[in-house]
Amino acid sequence: SHNMPSYSKIPLSQTAIGAGILLTSSGAPGVQLHATQNNATDLDEIWLYANNTGMSDAFLTLYWGATGASNVLGPIAVQAYAGPTLVSPGLVLEGSGSTASVVYGVSSVPSGINVYGYVNRITA
Repeated sequence: SHNMPSYSKIPLSQTAIGAGILLTSSGAPGVQLHATQNNATDLDEIWLYANNTGMSDAFLTLYWGATGASNVLGPIAVQAYAGPTLVSPGLVLEGSGSTASVVYGVSSVPSGINVYGYVNRITA
C-alpha cells in the first residue's frame, strides 16, 4: 500500500499553547522560537508573525536553522502599532537526520517584540 504524507498544524515548539514568545534578548542568537524534529524526513513549514509591543519601530532578526551569517533573515522592520507583521511566510526547515534545526529571534529592543506562529508539519 502507498502511504500518503500526513499533515498536521502544531504550535511552535517553544510555546506549547500557542502564546506569544517575548524576545527578551538583543544578542545573537537570541530566543529560541522553534525546533524541528531530529530526523531529515519531517518537513516543518513555519509561519511567524511579529508584534511590536513598544512605542517605536523595532527590528527583528531571525537565525534560521543555524547561527551562521548565511542563515540570517532580516533585520525586518516591525513598526509600532502595526499589529502582527508576517515575518516567515511558510518557509521550510527540517532536521539534519541526527539533530533538530532551530529558529531563533532577536529584537533590536529587548522585550520589544512578541512572536506568534504555527507550524504545518509534513510527515513522509
